[in-house]
Amino acid sequence: MPYDYPVGNVDFGMAARRHYADAEYLQADFRTANAGQLYGFAVECSLKWLLMRLNYDKISDIHIPSNIKLHVDKLAMLIAQQSVTFTGPNAARYSALAAPVVANIQGWMTDHRYCDAAVLPVAFARWQEAAKGAMSLMDAATVDGVPK
Repeated sequence: MPYDYPVGNVDFGMAARRHYADAEYLQADFRTANAGQLYGFAVECSLKWLLMRLNYDKISDIHIPSNIKLHVDKLAMLIAQQSVTFTGPNAARYSALAAPVVANIQGWMTDHRYCDAAVLPVAFARWQEAAKGAMSLMDAATVDGVPK
């Protein structure tokens, strides 16, 4: 049974910014394992934010397409394979801006939350870079006037 987000509660952009800010806070306190998880969620939410705004005329909290209801590891893979693409007049620009974000988030997994921090992949710097790029992607789209 597909999960439907609660009506009126979905704001991918605000969630992306919140996860990113919390990740930066944790990273500054050397809590890298949890920061890494939040960097991934920040990237996930920012990509969903842009995909929803570019690809769908009417955003409905009840109907979020199933190919967007994925964690970033799977969503990034679909974007890299061009199974999920950006549409509209600036689609090529956003695809180019998203490419390093998608490349840098590779290796991130939701299941890392269950692991001992000592055995996690040493990819946090790339994930942090992906999240920074994702915030820049949202900033660029906002400046461009991407519709809500």
